[in-house]
Amino acid sequence: MGSKPYGYILNLAIPKTSDYWLQKFSDGLLKDSKKFKLKLFGGDICKAPKIFLSLTIFGKKTKKLHTSASACDKSDIFVSGNLGDAAIGYNILYDFKKIKCKTNDKKYFYDKFFLPDPKINVGLKLLGKVDFCTDISDGIFSELSKISDKSNLEAVIYLDKIPLSSNLKTILETNDFKKIFNIILGGGEDYQLLFSAKGKESENFQGSRDFYKIGYFRRGRGVKVMKNKSETYLQKIEIFSHF
Repeated sequence: MGSKPYGYILNLAIPKTSDYWLQKFSDGLLKDSKKFKLKLFGGDICKAPKIFLSLTIFGKKTKKLHTSASACDKSDIFVSGNLGDAAIGYNILYDFKKIKCKTNDKKYFYDKFFLPDPKINVGLKLLGKVDFCTDISDGIFSELSKISDKSNLEAVIYLDKIPLSSNLKTILETNDFKKIFNIILGGGEDYQLLFSAKGKESENFQGSRDFYKIGYFRRGRGVKVMKNKSETYLQKIEIFSHF
């Protein structure tokens, strides 16, 4: 959202018999702390029947921060990278949607789910150039619905413009199209950035290999999903929820 990671507070409760888990958790936490240059400010640790943790990360802003307050009429909608991989990994892991997937592809989707890549540097580069910006933690359809409601505008997006990994394209070829695209649209945990821009800034983003235009805003309400320029996607979309 346009800030630099700075530090965190960690509260942890663990059973007596969790030495192995604690060592693995600490190793992973150390790697991420070094990677993102995070400081541990403090917190608490205690005993509990089951593992429980609460971690709050703080960032430092430079001049301003992105907001998800509103979009502009006739502005173009962009994403920062491939969508759906983490949601596919989640569904394969828990076997919710009975997705057909080759064994050697499963690790790719599991890694996308368990090891998200926050677009911190991308968010910094977008400061002052976009109408709004938010990460896609709750799925592209849900995030756009929130922005549309706040902006009193309709978001129009095209399925054939949504960037997909080669692994996910393979999944599309071997599974039901509507089932997979409902996961792509409604699933969360991608943490790619969603934003809109217009005019010269939009032209610059369209000329970049780092961003993908997937639609636009216009007068109206809600989110309209199109398979392509002429065909509407009428399938009901299940919204992802963290709870």
